[in-house]
Amino acid sequence: MDAAVADAGLPADGGLPADGGLIEALSAVPNLVICRPGPQPFIEHSEQEPDVTTYASCAAACERWQDCATETQARGVAQLELLFVVDEDGQGNGFGGTLRFTKVGSRRDVVMFHRGGAGTEWVDDFLPAKVEQAGGTVVQPRWNSGGPGWFSRPALTSRLERSLAGVSARPAAVMKWVALNLAQGPFSTVGCSGGSIATYYPRHWYGLDVALKYQLLMGGPVMARIEAGCRGGASFRGRCVASPEVECNTDGDCAASRCSPYEWSGGVVMTAVRDTIDHLHARETNGARDCVLRRPQPAFAVSDFDSPRRPFDLMNEHRIDFVMNAGGVTTSDDGLDVLASGAAVYASLRGPRTWTALPTGEHCEALQAEATWSVIRAGAGLQP
Repeated sequence: MDAAVADAGLPADGGLPADGGLIEALSAVPNLVICRPGPQPFIEHSEQEPDVTTYASCAAACERWQDCATETQARGVAQLELLFVVDEDGQGNGFGGTLRFTKVGSRRDVVMFHRGGAGTEWVDDFLPAKVEQAGGTVVQPRWNSGGPGWFSRPALTSRLERSLAGVSARPAAVMKWVALNLAQGPFSTVGCSGGSIATYYPRHWYGLDVALKYQLLMGGPVMARIEAGCRGGASFRGRCVASPEVECNTDGDCAASRCSPYEWSGGVVMTAVRDTIDHLHARETNGARDCVLRRPQPAFAVSDFDSPRRPFDLMNEHRIDFVMNAGGVTTSDDGLDVLASGAAVYASLRGPRTWTALPTGEHCEALQAEATWSVIRAGAGLQP
């Protein structure tokens, strides 16, 4: 075993590979190929469609991940890193990234964080540091750049569908690896904005309930109602900020609360989201920029969280806490019109869940709040 992992506190063969039930439950999720580190660990491939997307394979694959882990530091704590590619075509080709996790920490108290947006950067240190100080293990992927990160549309040879459900198999593959190789029992997840998409939808579409014990979703999950979000000039429809079970047409439908619309507003964040949807659905829309131009496009509904195109799971077996920064300004969750998207998911779930709409703060500001750490500590069962 490499010296970098010799004292990492892991069983000789990783986490839970002997659990046949877990392996069977996650059999439809792609596997990760672990790459040998080196000056050029990835071989990149590009497809010359209207906006180029880059994919990768490992220059050399690793049979045992322990032999290919490298040591680094984050937050003053020793970390291990692995380079990986999601095997999207059965031949080791797909989208790649780096997986980092605490070298020495409780493998029964694993918390996976995922950055928002394209997921091409690490999560800010505040909450991960709290988890490590409590004796837990922090895990997080950082995806390779190339278009919109993990949202990049699958290659023509990929088995993944060109939809939000299709690319959600990528973070699902990371979560599968954590469940089978690192965590000693169910683990927890934390994500805001694009990170809420990356951590929630694998549970929704790919059966990750079996591997999870708790989830915290902030500022989302965004993009639950994609067809409605891209629509232009439609009649106003949304969800009440303080009462997510209530669908509304005006603020008057929400008593003392406001009505947050499904349709996405303008601004930098929503412009990036619209560009991402058009990129992801390029084949279905012939490269058109229908979402950016707010033109009705039935193909977008394929990515809706409740699309009849594929099975989905609304019975969450673990607790899910939703936290929104609903300050009523252009940069808060309701101002960006991502609150209604998260509320639609919340209202549809049938398992244990809570909804907190903080009457202040910008989008994802809760990531830096002591109060959020209290919520994670309780939900994930971490010590103070």
